[in-house]
Amino acid sequence: MIGFRRHHPWLVDGVLEIELVEKARLVVRSRARHGQEALTLALNLGSTSMPLNDAAEVLEAQPAPPGTAAPPHGWVVTAG
Repeated sequence: MIGFRRHHPWLVDGVLEIELVEKARLVVRSRARHGQEALTLALNLGSTSMPLNDAAEVLEAQPAPPGTAAPPHGWVVTAG
């Protein structure tokens, strides 16, 4: 995570937006105050996959996501 933060220094003062809150799912977006950079974190605590935006570029995930979905009991960070 430290290396990830180093590649995205704007995260220090990024603006957080909660996009989805459900019983077992959470999606948080962080965007740069100045510029176009943005990252989205999807947390999936459920037992089924959570669909993501088809155009999402997966940067980090645990466990590795199957296609464009956050895996059960996992998380995904996407660009944009």
